[in-house]
Amino acid sequence: AVETPAAAVETPAAAVETPAAEATPVAAEEGAVEGAVVEDSSALEALTDEAQTLVVKLKQALATESDLLAQLADKLATLSGEDVPAPVDTAVDAEGSSSLDAATPENRELYAATWNMAAINNNPFEYWVTYEGAEGEAYMELMDKVSTILSREPADDEVVTAVFTEDMFEELIQAMTAMGMAEDDTMDEVRDYWADDLSKRTIVNGFLKDPTLGAKRLVSMPDRVTNTIRLADGTVATRPTVINCYAGDLPDRESWWAAWKMFMFGERLNVPNNDEPLPPAKMLVPVSRVKYPEVTPHEEAISVPLTAVTVAIFD
Repeated sequence: AVETPAAAVETPAAAVETPAAEATPVAAEEGAVEGAVVEDSSALEALTDEAQTLVVKLKQALATESDLLAQLADKLATLSGEDVPAPVDTAVDAEGSSSLDAATPENRELYAATWNMAAINNNPFEYWVTYEGAEGEAYMELMDKVSTILSREPADDEVVTAVFTEDMFEELIQAMTAMGMAEDDTMDEVRDYWADDLSKRTIVNGFLKDPTLGAKRLVSMPDRVTNTIRLADGTVATRPTVINCYAGDLPDRESWWAAWKMFMFGERLNVPNNDEPLPPAKMLVPVSRVKYPEVTPHEEAISVPLTAVTVAIFD
């Protein structure tokens, strides 16, 4: 009907005499619909076949993984001297059926091993270890007390100046100025930052747990470069702090502060790829907004002396 429209024009009488011809376009339309249905059905069947193929491949991959886990379980059993039950058989047959299809939560077991390959720092308060005997009991008591302090409610928290005092801050500013770490106007900006921000924070909730300090790397960046410094002779120098392997005694705040200032400003360390010995304070680096966009332009500009202050507060 679509291909010969001229016939309808040339013989109008035929169109009148045979009204059934009027139904022809409808019939053609119905045929088109049927064709579309057939095409959709074919596409659906193709998708179903692809899905079934993927299911078979997935079951085969699970079978391979189960076999590897079984081998691992055997090796662990050999190492421990214990009998480890064999895992569920996951063989896949020709139709892609697996014993996993019939397995239930009660008879499916997964054996896995996990371990910490390495740690990026040596902070003892980031890890809990098994420690036997009387010393182990003392260790657990220490860790529990640290957890208690870090769980302190805001109402029970204290301000930073209760630990890092105004006098200590001023001594730090003077030491940085004497070393030429920044111009006087920059030091004045650090003083303002201290007076308006840092000194008003609380120790735990306002400083140690503040996520913005972490996002800005105002503590972790200076800690990264001064925590444990690799020396040219193969040994290390550690900043006086409780979060590394510092070997000296730190019985009170006054002893710590004297040791901290001596390390940061008084020590001269021979580090690899550097011709002259450096004090650790000179190893501090700017915090870049390009890498850490949370840092403000002002913080970036004063970041070297500012991070000396923040890591001193942290310690």
